[in-house]
Order: sequence, then C-alpha cells, then structure tokens
Amino acid sequence: MNLHLFFKIFSAFSVVSAIFLLHFVRTISKARTDAKEPTIFVICAISAMLLVYSLFLMSSLPEFYSKALILFCVYKVCAIWTYYLTFSFNHAFTNTTKKLGFIKEFYFILCFIDSVLLLANARVNVIFDLVPAQTKAGFFYWRIEYTSKFGFHKLVCAILSFSSLALFISSIVKAPSYNKVKYVTILTSESLVLIANYVFNSLNLPLNISLLMLVASSIFIANYVNKDFSAPILIGPLSAITESINDIIFCYDSSENLIYANSAAKNVFKKSNDNLENFAKEFRQNFLKNRPTELSLKLENGEERYYITEYKDFFISNSNIGSYLRLQDKTKETLESRRKNYIATHDLLTGLFIRSGFFKKMQEALYQNTFKNPILICTNIKDFKLINTIYSEQVGDSVLQNQTAVMKRLPGHKKSIIGRIADDKFAILMEKQDFDKDIFEEVFNEVSCIIEKTLYNIQIVAGIYEIYDKKDTIQSIYDKAKISLDAIKDSDNQIFSFYNPSMMEKMLKEKDIVNDFEKSLNEKQFSIQLQPVIDNDGNVLGAESVVRWNNPKYENLTPSSFLDVLERTSLIYKLDVYVWELVAKKLHEWKERGFSDRFISVNVSSKDKFFIDIIKTFSELIKKYDISPQNFKVEIRETAMLENPEKTIEIFSQLKKLGIKVYIDNFGTGFSSLNVLKDFIADGIKMDTSFLSESKVSGKNKIILQTMISMSNNLGMEFIAKGVESENQMLALSKMDCKLFQGFYFSKPLPVKTYEAKYL
Repeated sequence: MNLHLFFKIFSAFSVVSAIFLLHFVRTISKARTDAKEPTIFVICAISAMLLVYSLFLMSSLPEFYSKALILFCVYKVCAIWTYYLTFSFNHAFTNTTKKLGFIKEFYFILCFIDSVLLLANARVNVIFDLVPAQTKAGFFYWRIEYTSKFGFHKLVCAILSFSSLALFISSIVKAPSYNKVKYVTILTSESLVLIANYVFNSLNLPLNISLLMLVASSIFIANYVNKDFSAPILIGPLSAITESINDIIFCYDSSENLIYANSAAKNVFKKSNDNLENFAKEFRQNFLKNRPTELSLKLENGEERYYITEYKDFFISNSNIGSYLRLQDKTKETLESRRKNYIATHDLLTGLFIRSGFFKKMQEALYQNTFKNPILICTNIKDFKLINTIYSEQVGDSVLQNQTAVMKRLPGHKKSIIGRIADDKFAILMEKQDFDKDIFEEVFNEVSCIIEKTLYNIQIVAGIYEIYDKKDTIQSIYDKAKISLDAIKDSDNQIFSFYNPSMMEKMLKEKDIVNDFEKSLNEKQFSIQLQPVIDNDGNVLGAESVVRWNNPKYENLTPSSFLDVLERTSLIYKLDVYVWELVAKKLHEWKERGFSDRFISVNVSSKDKFFIDIIKTFSELIKKYDISPQNFKVEIRETAMLENPEKTIEIFSQLKKLGIKVYIDNFGTGFSSLNVLKDFIADGIKMDTSFLSESKVSGKNKIILQTMISMSNNLGMEFIAKGVESENQMLALSKMDCKLFQGFYFSKPLPVKTYEAKYL
C-alpha cells in the first residue's frame, strides 16, 4: 500500500472515529459518575482533534501551505486541551480531594498561553513550520520541523501527562482493593496512549499513528466510566432484605445518583424507572436540607403514611462509595399513638377536649396571645341526671352530642376552643366580641329539640368570666367561670351569669365551711331543732329534725347554705349519721319519759348510699337505743330518688322491712313523680312548698293539690302539707281531706328543750 492511499484511509478513519466517539456522548450523559462531564469534554476534544487532523492530511499539496499550517496549529491546540481535559477527567474519576482546584487553575493558564502561542505560529512560524516532502513514489506531504520554542508545548504536555498518571498512582496506593482495579485499568489505557505518542514523536513519521491508540483508548474509557462500581456492593446485601418490608429504601452512588429502589419505594411513589431516578435524586436533595427525623407522605389514593428517616453514607478506607436513605414505615404505630393521645385528651362521645386537654389548649392559646379579649364560658344542663333516669342514657348522650353540634356553629367557633369538662359541663374559650347573648340563647334552645318540651324542658345555663390577666393560672380562670355558673344553679329564669368578685367571696366562704366542718363535728357544734307535724285536730304527732351549726362564725348561716356545700363535697353523710344518732338518742329519752308514740323524721341524702351502709346504720341505731322503728321516720327528696333509682328503691324497701316509715320529700318538684310511685309505694309524701306560694289556695294549684291528696289517700299513704303559713291555707287543705300539716303557721323549728316544753 502506498503512502498516498494510506493518507486517504487514515483521514477517513479519523472522521469516522470522531463521529463514532461523539455517539458516546449521549450514552455517557446518563452515566452515574462524577467523571461524566469531564469524559464528555475529553471525547469532544479528541473528536475535534481527529476532524482537524483529517483536514490537515487532505491539505497535502503545495498550494495549501497556509491552510495546512493553520490546521496543524489548531490540531496542536486541540491536543493540548485534550491533555488538560484528560487531567480533569482523572481528577473526577479518582475522586481526588478538591484541594487540587488551584493546580487545575494553574494548568488552565498554561494551556491557554500555549494555545495562544500555537495559534500565533500560523503567522510567525516560530514554534514549528511545514516543510514540503515527497516519497520515492512522488507523493507530496508535509513534514513538521520544530524549533526550540516548541519545548514549552512539550513541557506543558509532559506536566499534564505526569500529573494525570500521578493522580492514578496516588489513588491506587490509597484505594481499597475493589477500587484499585478500575484505577489500574484506566491508568494502563492512558499509559499506552502516551507510549504510542512518544514512539510517533521519536520516529518522526508522516502520520500520527498514535491516534489509533488514542481512539481505541477513548472508546474503552467511554464504556468503562459508564459502569457502576459501587452498586454491587450496596445492592447485594440490601436487596436481599428490603423487598419484603414496607420501609422505603433508596440507594445512591457517590455521585448522588439512584442505583437502587426497593418495591415499597416504587409502590408508594408510582414512578416509572426514569422518573423514579429523577424523583429520588430530588427527594434526597430536599431531605438533606433539613434532615427531618420524621415525615409524612400522602399517597395518590389519599392515604397518609408516616415514616422515621435514616440516612447513611458508605465509606470503605475513607472513600465514599455511596449512601442510602431509609424511610421506616411507622404508620401503624403513629396512628395508634395518635389514637391514644386523642383518647387521653378528647371525649369519645362528643369529640371535644376533655378537662386536661382543654386546659392544655387553653394554656397554649393564652400564652401565644391567640385571643385579643378572651372570655371563658362554662355551661351545664340543669338536672341533667334526670334525663338519663327518665328517658335513658342514649337520650342523654344524644342531648350532649346535639349541644356539641350547635356549639360548633357559634360565632367564631373555628377559632374558639371547646371542651367537655365533665358529664354535662362544657367550656368555651373565645373572643369577647364573638359573644352574643341572644345567639347563645337561641343555640341553647336548639338543644332541647332532642326531647319534647311538653315532657321536659332542657335548660342550659352559662357562667362567664372575662380574662383580664392572661398570666393567671388556668385553674384560677376556670374556677372564676365555674363560680359564676354555680351562682345561678338555683335560679329558674337566669341563663347567663357574669363573674364578679362577690362570687369569689362566696366560694371562699364555702371553702371555709368545708375546712371547718370536720373540727366542728368532732367538737359537737351541730345540734337539732324540731318543727312539729300536726293533724287537723291540732294534735302534735311528731316533728321533723332540722340541723343547726352552733358556731359564732356561722351564726347567720341558714342550714340549706351549708347543707348544699356538704352535699356537693360529699361530706353530708358524716353530718347525716351524726344527726341520726342525735335523733335516735332523743327518741330513747322520750320513750323513757312515756312519749313512745311520738316520731321524729330525719333526712337522707342521695350521697349517703355511696359512703355508708344505710340499712346497717339504722338497724344498729334502733338496737343501740331500743326505740320503735315506726318512730324513726326517714325523708328523702324526690329528685334524690331518681338518682340510681333501682339502688335507691332497694335501700328504702329494706328500711320499710325494718319498720321504718319512708317519706318522699318535696314531692312534685321532679319530672317523674308518678313514675316514682309506680315503682315504690312510700309511707307518705310531703308536698313541695312551691304549691303554697299564694296566700290562698285556688286555680290550678287547687286542682293539683286535690289530685295529689286524693292519690295519696287512695294509695294508703299519708299526705303532709309542708310549708303552711296561713289559716286560709290550712282551711283550704282541710276541705281537700288533708290531715297532716307542717309550717310556720303552727311553729318554726324550735330548740329541742323549747319543743319539749311546749308539746310534750
């Protein structure tokens, strides 16, 4: 083969090789390596060099001297930048420390200077020149003659070559064994190119056949860098354990590219392979900004899942080979924890905060100054226990749920905090400006719709406290609202009560009562007074005992005042037992004096049955003082009968078996008076004083009284008209066949000695 033909073949080879190398750019762009971009630049530089060199070979005619000289200068410029870009590739591929950055900058300057000198040579020919040459066969070609100034170019090339080799040698020494292989492979490939180039320059051949080795090496490296060296190390052990779990696993190489995602990741994110890679890379970048320990993900089906995050980098011999991001599925545990927290802070019936949860949210709101002018409203339903008793607990629950629903429609409800503190007691923390009495009253009236008003009229009352000091304790704030609520518990018409300091004084007084009670009881400061019960002939048959507190501190305190306090605080049973024994002792004295036909009635609280054995207590008193059970009468309020009626009826049935007469006091005040008599036939009933509020008995009151008296007579029960205050009332009742009376018209409660002196 002659040289002319070889030139043509070599030119064609250079063009084809350049095009073939450029084909790898697309493939390499998808590579998962830090050396991706440097590799692309090297291939582009080599391709440019090959194309320019082929043009130079095709300019082998004397008339193309200038063109050939320019092309060879450009060829040398491409060559020097190929050296530089090769060094950059080696730097990235070996993952060498970034401290080499300033060296790269220095080498860039050297290459830039060399490029300027080479391009200038096209005019001044001071570095090299093209000399015409011919073969024996007469083929014309250009021979390059270099001057001494070409030494700068050779020096720059040498520096870059040896620096590139030094990078690999250094990395081979430091790298673990799995990395040594890839470094040695690339080092060998580049070394062969340098050797081929050295041989070409030494022989001064017409053709740079070292380009053959350069092309081969470039093709090999272009394929080699696209290999993933860390994936086998990471994927092997992880894939064996991650496919069967719900945890999301992402594995990344040292270039932060996704190399593995388990089935859970693919199922959760529903991405194609290409989209998943991009998504996972972006997901990792966003994760590393804050490194949250916990996060939630909302799936396409709307389900929300919860994860604990774990991120780790993998190192082998201080060399980073990749990382993994694990999202540990804690959805079940999180939901269970939230459920428990919800139960701990919320009422399951209404969905509102319970007392502790409400107080916590209230504390947070006041601390954060959520409300400009906050008010606390406490509400409760009057006689709510009767709803459960009369209608059923299901109806009672419906009432509470209905109240919750309407309260959530109040002005400003989205900002307000609502809680169910206990039973029928609700609390609302809201802005003062959102409170409107008319709207609240209208909303409260809606609650009663759950029950027919003809049977029972639900009345909701509210105590309101305007919070002036947001730094006040939550308990203190609540107490003030509760105090204002308690202030209207005995009112039939009042719905709202606003706190004032006098209410606090009343509460403190009640606390004093509680604090002093035990000591006073031990010191026997309590005594009884007796109010006579008289028949229609004027005979005194017995009396009702009324307790008095003989302490100067409580001289003007009415019995109902301290009895209500003791009732609410469940201390009443201690006083009741004390009074019962006083009465039993007095009945024994009367028996000894010959008045064994006289009775004394005592009151039994609804709270007593929870703290003492009532049957046992009365039985022991009767035995201890040897008294007739018939003279030891027991009175219980009708409303108390309706609290746990089955147990209450059982207790009083047992008392009747002992021979004790049982009376229902304040009959007619409850909402199921007739229902009580259906299940329990008492020995007598005492009419509520509210029916005798008029000076004369007439109209509807007369009809009601007549009916009640007739009913009791027909059932074989005694009827005692309680609260008789005038002669007209007594005469009217007598005409209705009422036989027993009690009231101020006859006598107020008297000290025992005064009573005995007057009626015994």
